[in-house]
Amino acid sequence: MRLVPDLSPVGWFLFRAMVLLIFTYLYFWWMVIKASAHKHVSSEKVTNRKPTASLAHAKRKGNTHRLGLLHV
Repeated sequence: MRLVPDLSPVGWFLFRAMVLLIFTYLYFWWMVIKASAHKHVSSEKVTNRKPTASLAHAKRKGNTHRLGLLHV
């Protein structure tokens, strides 16, 4: 005696799609946890002075193309 009926082809498609979405979601959060544990994600607060100083330093060295900025 079966507790659930057989699935139609559309039911199997939806079931596989849900499983894929669940694994994608779990993979995303695993990568977030892994990146946080290995200090790839910074939690320090950034003020306007830091990016401005970095931009000024990059302009002095002529490396603004690495920041995706136009030479101004």
